[in-house]
Amino acid sequence: KFPKLISLISIGAFWIVAFLTLLVHLGYIGRLSVILPESVILVVALLVSIFLAFLVRRVSGPAALTAASVTAAAGGTIIGYMIPLFTFIALTASLAVFDIVMVKKGYLSLLSQEQYRDRIHLLRGLVVEVGNVNLGLGDLLFYTITVTAAFFRLGLIPAIASNLAIMIGYYLTLQLLKKWDTVPGLTIPLVLALASAFAAHYL
Repeated sequence: KFPKLISLISIGAFWIVAFLTLLVHLGYIGRLSVILPESVILVVALLVSIFLAFLVRRVSGPAALTAASVTAAAGGTIIGYMIPLFTFIALTASLAVFDIVMVKKGYLSLLSQEQYRDRIHLLRGLVVEVGNVNLGLGDLLFYTITVTAAFFRLGLIPAIASNLAIMIGYYLTLQLLKKWDTVPGLTIPLVLALASAFAAHYL
């Protein structure tokens, strides 16, 4: 009923995530506050986040995917570093199940309906269009969280294993899209990533 409002909320949410995570990375993690005034860091984070939001809002394909990936990576590494092991396991497992429910019974199921599919561009900022595939920003965020948490909680080899598992899982998900209109983007990659990380850690 309110397409413009939905569009503004989507891109606004994307910009907020991009701005805040870039601010943390530049000012705290990157230690730029030691050599640069806080006002400069603030302006840089503001300009870069606006540029990323512009790419996601106005274009599609590789440029939008890159902008979304940078934002998701910035936010995902912070969250993945902060969460404890049990939270990491519970979050990954619950999201794998939750994504199935959302795709089959929740709001994501609407994407398989023709009358709603044409409106997917209104969700730019939360969804990235790459060719005929619509990839959620949340998917990219949780991929990053999983790999980062695996690195800090289990070690380098489990993190590499989970990263490879996510890529394999994503490939399998794309293959399923050839048969079905909508497929959960988190379930297969996260299940494989979690299993691979623990297998690499304990075996």
